Amino acid sequence: MPEGRTHDEEVARYASLQDYLRVLRERWPLIAICAVLGAGIAFGLSAAQPKTYQTSAKLTPRQQAEDLTLIGESSGPISAPQAKAAELSVLATRESIAKRTADALGNQLGSEAIKSKVEIAIDVQTSLVLITATDDDAERAADIANEYAQQVEREARDVEREQLSESLAVVRRQRDDAGPRLPGDLTPTILKERFNRLQALKQIVRPVEIITNASAPSSPISPKPIRNSILGLLGGLFLGVVLAFARDAIDTRLKAPREMEDYFGLPRLGQMSEFAFARGINPSNGSKPMSPVDIEAARIIRTNLDHLSSEHDMRSVAITSSLPEEGKSTVAVALASVSAMAGKLTLLIECDLRQPVIAERLGLDPGPGLSDVLLGQAQPRDALQVVEIDPTQGGNGSRKRERKGSSSKSAGASAPLVTLTAGSAVPNPAELLASESFADMMDKVTKGYEVVILDTSPLLSVVDTRELLPVVDGVIVCARSYQTTRDQARAACEALDHFPVFIAGLVVTGVRHSDDDYYTYYHHYAKPREELAGSPASAEH
Repeated sequence: MPEGRTHDEEVARYASLQDYLRVLRERWPLIAICAVLGAGIAFGLSAAQPKTYQTSAKLTPRQQAEDLTLIGESSGPISAPQAKAAELSVLATRESIAKRTADALGNQLGSEAIKSKVEIAIDVQTSLVLITATDDDAERAADIANEYAQQVEREARDVEREQLSESLAVVRRQRDDAGPRLPGDLTPTILKERFNRLQALKQIVRPVEIITNASAPSSPISPKPIRNSILGLLGGLFLGVVLAFARDAIDTRLKAPREMEDYFGLPRLGQMSEFAFARGINPSNGSKPMSPVDIEAARIIRTNLDHLSSEHDMRSVAITSSLPEEGKSTVAVALASVSAMAGKLTLLIECDLRQPVIAERLGLDPGPGLSDVLLGQAQPRDALQVVEIDPTQGGNGSRKRERKGSSSKSAGASAPLVTLTAGSAVPNPAELLASESFADMMDKVTKGYEVVILDTSPLLSVVDTRELLPVVDGVIVCARSYQTTRDQARAACEALDHFPVFIAGLVVTGVRHSDDDYYTYYHHYAKPREELAGSPASAEH
């Protein structure tokens, strides 16, 4: 663990835009399901709701001066249109209008029902009074609005006529009270003419005019399935995003390589893709070989390890992980293979005596192996097996297995990869790895080989790896993307902190191509080579 970094430090889960996009990319099915459900529910609810229609009749208040002009009377004061519209809107709310409207419609609806279906409003731009009716039947909505508008017109005319009747009564009294006048007095004549004009005005007065009748609407104002579906879709998307981040927040698995590197607090030596598991460099047992992309990734790990070796003498490196199935054996085989391809005399030792896999993966004889040598049941020369790798094909050339000591010929500039498998099953693997025999063997092989790679057991499952740490020069920790959790990472690092061994760095396994730009770049570079070579790896990416 680097200095100044503690295991209790919490690494920011969303440190960049890429982290947010990763969540959306990973959880897109959940987001899509929520969006579709939101739109579907909104559409279903809209379809289940009764249809509501709305239509309006428009009225305009007329100035009394217009009617006075018709009878030759000089125009009186003119009121502001907004004031006249406000007066009319107040008059339109009278109870008598709703009652007369209900009576005119044949008592299909009561006055209270009419009031609940009619809304009076003023258009502030035109000073028109809108009589808006709402009903579940388009024709009836139009009938209500038109009838209500007519009743408002009649009510306004009745009110105006009543006012004119009062004015006529006043003029009549003035005329009767005038009495005999001196010759040439024109007062009786003037009063008579005023009386006649008021009577004429009473007959023609129109304080309100209906300028637009309501028509039956062709479409309902509610529900609106398309609009509601769009709103439901947006709401579902929002809910889906919230649920996606909520699920990601409670998901303790480490995912992107950068996130894993930050959380472990270790330098990232490299990564292997999700297609590299259980594969070797051109295996002879019929299984698929590792792709050129992952072979190149292993070379990156080797190069980074070489740079560290210049500062720390690391001839022997243990490859471990928190728990099983995190790719430690894959990394060990790949790293040992590319080291041999680089011309280094390399020894691969399988120290996972409980679940050995290297013999099967590389097509080697399972025994005798490490356990047999440590128990004195076999000589090292009988247990060591040599794998020849052709470097000219990038790890995809021919290869042959031979016992160490038999005649072999290196291909190109590569050195033979010497392998020591786990050997026979034993009841006490931890004790064997903690024995003086193992320590003596490690002292000898580190002097005889340039690189010694140890495939060890998981740190948290058994104690085996902890027993051998004192006799190795460095440790590489493997962590699998989308599987290793934060607690497991913390526990593994805390376990290693109890030993003075040098932690070389982290290798992230199971990396998805979408999570790392390296794979996107190298895939385009390697694909033409794969097609030319006819490699089955071209079908993997």
